[in-house]
Amino acid sequence: MVKRRILKGSGLLTLLFLLTLGMLCWAEEVHSQEIDLEGYDPNTEVVIEGKIQNIVILEQGLVSINLSKNGRQYKAFLCPRWFYFQLRPNLKVGDRVEIRGAKIYTRRHGLVFAVKILKNLSSREEIIFRNETCEPCWKGRRRRDLQ
Repeated sequence: MVKRRILKGSGLLTLLFLLTLGMLCWAEEVHSQEIDLEGYDPNTEVVIEGKIQNIVILEQGLVSINLSKNGRQYKAFLCPRWFYFQLRPNLKVGDRVEIRGAKIYTRRHGLVFAVKILKNLSSREEIIFRNETCEPCWKGRRRRDLQ
């Protein structure tokens, strides 16, 4: 009987582990599919000028900035975290920027922008995230985790 209880306990632990792992994989898939920077549509491209309210750099995923213009807030996604650290842009809260990017609608964030070119009007730096054909500049590059 003692052996049977141990086996039931370890089976329950294994099941709990597999369920947790499945939920984490599902959550990551949902989050990564929500913002499709690969599907950049140049037909929805706009130019917006605003002031950086904050820069969001998560442990994994995409780097984004929040802009304000005339009292309205906009969220703009730049690139994957690893590529952002390779570029080492000189961006900081309060900088005035101009972004050229495509409009994307997501359930979680509403209207957001996938940035093609960011011009920092404060430092006069220009950062190109997509080439002339709108392909991501990080595509085909080697990932190096820099922090």
